[in-house]
Amino acid sequence: MKILVIIVTVIGFVAVIGSVIVGKMMFDGKVMEHPYEAGLRYDEIQKAKARVRFEILTNKLHRGENDIVFLLTDVYGRPIHDSSIVFIISRASSTLYDRKYRPQVIEPGKFLVRAKFPLYGYWDVKVEFMMDSKNLMVDKRIFIESR
Repeated sequence: MKILVIIVTVIGFVAVIGSVIVGKMMFDGKVMEHPYEAGLRYDEIQKAKARVRFEILTNKLHRGENDIVFLLTDVYGRPIHDSSIVFIISRASSTLYDRKYRPQVIEPGKFLVRAKFPLYGYWDVKVEFMMDSKNLMVDKRIFIESR
């Protein structure tokens, strides 16, 4: 019985020491200041983004220059009025192809931007704007055809 207690105790110590060593090796040193408040801000931004409708109306996109028409409204279809709207394209694999464009207003809530996609494949399209005095960004993943 004593041998069993000793074995279980040794196994317990080894498990705790192993966990501490792995924990120290995996900890990246980043500790967020005020995590509760940061979480509340994140939730607030996610709720605001849920009230936005972002839709790309252009069907076929290909490598090279594209005229992209997109819609930016609230969930009730009312246009978002912001003169500082920025249209951003980026590749997940590299920041080399990241570009920012200022769209033209076709009609309230409907915008046109001429963007150049040097490569075919999947691209991330983002739109930055202000709504209810908050900076928001909505995004979509699109596929660019080779031609």
